[in-house]
Amino acid sequence: MTARISDKFVQVKHPDVLGALMNLDLDRSQFGDLWVEPGRIVIYTSEELADYVCMNLTRIHKLSIRLERSSMMYEPVVKKQALTVIVTALRLDCVIAGLCRMSRAKAQDLIRAQRVSVNHKILDECDFLCHNEDTISVRGYGRFVLKGQRGQTRSDRIVAEFEQYV
Repeated sequence: MTARISDKFVQVKHPDVLGALMNLDLDRSQFGDLWVEPGRIVIYTSEELADYVCMNLTRIHKLSIRLERSSMMYEPVVKKQALTVIVTALRLDCVIAGLCRMSRAKAQDLIRAQRVSVNHKILDECDFLCHNEDTISVRGYGRFVLKGQRGQTRSDRIVAEFEQYV
């Protein structure tokens, strides 16, 4: 389903759309991916749920919308930025600590709380070794892709290159 929006006066973001869908008493598992890009909202749902959402989702934030069914497949516009992080090792807890600028103990707490996924699989192992092209998602902090190692510092720490989804 898609909706064309005029974002001239109101800026609609992903949490606004997600909140509006949850306000319809839908469970997060009942619909698929959704994203907001300039001038458009795209929501993937099942055939059975599409009519219900089209009829009942008429307002997001302060913006009136009209959803329409669409058979077209849309690709989101993905923006990434390069990020260089110095880490002690490529263990998951060390990488999370470096990416999110926190202590390893707090990074381990995030991992144990199942708020971290690698390649779209939730992990609870703090000693998991990250490899090139691994996608690391930390709920509340963002999504990152490990691109490789650039070198080492004089104190034998690893200079790692990442791409961060913006």
